[in-house]
Amino acid sequence: MKIEFYNAELKPMIEMLMGIKAKGRNSRAVSKFVKLISAKFETYAKDEQELLKEYCLVDDSGELVTTTKEGNTFVSWLPGKQAEAVIAQNELANEKNVIDLTEYEPHLKHLIVALDESDAFLSGVEAQLYDLVLDKLEDIENKGGK
Repeated sequence: MKIEFYNAELKPMIEMLMGIKAKGRNSRAVSKFVKLISAKFETYAKDEQELLKEYCLVDDSGELVTTTKEGNTFVSWLPGKQAEAVIAQNELANEKNVIDLTEYEPHLKHLIVALDESDAFLSGVEAQLYDLVLDKLEDIENKGGK
């Protein structure tokens, strides 16, 4: 039993799920699902950092050279590499991440209930991700977890 999401969907999905208020087993199901997605996001973030090191200035210890302005962090591109880097970043963002739900199966119905019963106000990207997650989970449930 597996579920797939694009790398670019992981962080906003975590943020959306963190806004879901639930009680008891339903809350636990949401928390466990967030942990699964967070693990995939951490891998994606590390992959992106490694990718950027190919296109950006790095210091003597191999870390990205960054500057911060008004709370935003910026990398320093190697000359002529920014366009190539953006293409590579987009390719990485559009890679699918497969999440194995085998061990999560006992919590699946509680996650669906938590999402169904949520009174969180969602709009824009959050609403789209909510719909995407629920559609995929309901599809898994309707197929009997297969």
